[in-house]
Amino acid sequence: MTQRQQKRDRILRTAFEVWGDSKFLSTSLASVAERLELSKPALYRYFASKDELIAGMQEQFAEDYRESAERHMCWDPTCGLERLVHAIVRTVFGFLQREPAYLTFFTEYLLRHAIMNEACLLDSLPGSLHEVLNRQTEALRRAVGRECENSSERMVAEILQYVFLATLYWCALYFMTPDMRPRAHEGGDSGEQRERHVSLVCDVVLNGLTPAGALPGAERLAAVEYAAWRNPGTVLTKDRVLAAVEAVVAEVGFGEATIERIANHVGMSKSSLYFYFKNKREMFGELLARENELFLDEYRRVRVAFVGIDEHLYAYVVLQAAFFAHNPGVFKVVNWLWSQSLEAVELPEEYMLQVQREFAYVQQAIDAGRLRASEEGWMSVVGFFHVGGVMLFARHLQRPPLENCTLLESARALFILGMYGVRGMLGESEQSGSAHSNGGSS
Repeated sequence: MTQRQQKRDRILRTAFEVWGDSKFLSTSLASVAERLELSKPALYRYFASKDELIAGMQEQFAEDYRESAERHMCWDPTCGLERLVHAIVRTVFGFLQREPAYLTFFTEYLLRHAIMNEACLLDSLPGSLHEVLNRQTEALRRAVGRECENSSERMVAEILQYVFLATLYWCALYFMTPDMRPRAHEGGDSGEQRERHVSLVCDVVLNGLTPAGALPGAERLAAVEYAAWRNPGTVLTKDRVLAAVEAVVAEVGFGEATIERIANHVGMSKSSLYFYFKNKREMFGELLARENELFLDEYRRVRVAFVGIDEHLYAYVVLQAAFFAHNPGVFKVVNWLWSQSLEAVELPEEYMLQVQREFAYVQQAIDAGRLRASEEGWMSVVGFFHVGGVMLFARHLQRPPLENCTLLESARALFILGMYGVRGMLGESEQSGSAHSNGGSS
């Protein structure tokens, strides 16, 4: 590289490092210039504006992923499913290892952009990254087709989405905690630790979170769906402030949805809105905790009707899909918090302890060896299904939105793939195909 290219690359790397420290909440050019010991005018010689710097970061993000794919991927058309999954996992792991802040950048500038614009995530990705993902997807599609001749187009699509979601999520947990903070590894970051985690991710993607077990019967899954899928309006009792956020965002957009506008919509002054709270973060932390408590109350009501961790976790997946489908305004509120640089809202400690108690059964299953998990234990398992559910809902926001039955089918696929992996889903398809074939011949 020329000296100018080297300097430009150093600026890009420093921007990821500096802005990543604040989870991209603070993205000032001054902070990058200060870390580089440059003046802002000197920085402008390489990037004329912050938008130009961010565009350069997107290009660097895509280029590093392409390089990792070229280093680890197997493009042989006869490559088997297991080998291909291992290659995809190593691609993603190597990519994040080079720059852990890429995960936050992906969430802040790519996934967030897609959700806030109710658009397809792929349409928000740089073109060169889209091209690499398409090649990986096509290779994976061929491998799945060879493994299971009875696989439907829809099932293959669910598997493809799951492989990339699960790989990114479980690889990311090596570098970041579920709340997107850098993870400190006990005893340092050794090659042995990295290999152990890569093996865990490959095993989870292929075989699921359950080391050994049979899928619940269709009738049991249907019973959970019947109990957990609620009619519109029965899941959430809206707080009027959150409802005001939703209404104002719908009327004027994220950028113009100010606290003043929200207070006026509620019918009070800005100072009155803050009367019971120290600041915006505390106010929305308590309001969101209240809404989440309603969700937990509903989850507790549904869960007691079933036994076994499979049905308990499936109830969570279905209820979350129903919650978002029937209350899409919640997503607007969360994205408004992002637009206000408030995604770091901290929920009250009492609520977090309540959540921990509610999901103690997950940690017990992990301790007993009935579930796999990362260092975060139960939080990593529940977090996976939460992230997966959010991705489902992001698809529901697209135009035209998914029908409820389609969303429910996707929730079932997410659960089966998460608990039993790609092999579990393919095995179920093979059995279904064999049963159909035998029934037809008789």
